[in-house]
Amino acid sequence: MTITDGLRAWLNNYEGLAGDRINVDCLPDRLASYSLDSDPSWSEKSYMDGTRAVERIFIFSSREAWGEDIMQNTEVLEWYENLSRWVWKQNRSRNFPDLGEGRTVSRVAIVSAPYPFSTEENGPARYQVQIKLNYYEE
Repeated sequence: MTITDGLRAWLNNYEGLAGDRINVDCLPDRLASYSLDSDPSWSEKSYMDGTRAVERIFIFSSREAWGEDIMQNTEVLEWYENLSRWVWKQNRSRNFPDLGEGRTVSRVAIVSAPYPFSTEENGPARYQVQIKLNYYEE
């Protein structure tokens, strides 16, 4: 199992996704599509016992309708606020992703506000947030 697989499976538990497919490193053009993208941000600290503390950033994005309709844009932001709240609650209850044997998650957090990363005039937009994943690896 890859780390991305574990995080993706965990995110699929969010009821706001309603079983929708989360792609990896590819956001389709159709509305209400989702992707979990790897980010080059990475840090690690090695300990004398061979354990590593790793911090990785992922981008969770969606393709949404966007334009001058304030309600439409607000609904998208509300969806992301609800996702952020769900991640916070999972983190607080220590219900973490399963990253496979030898890896133990210590924290998952959304570390950016949702925003339209790229837009087309009164067309679809790519909204996204950053997810920080901290884990220990033996």
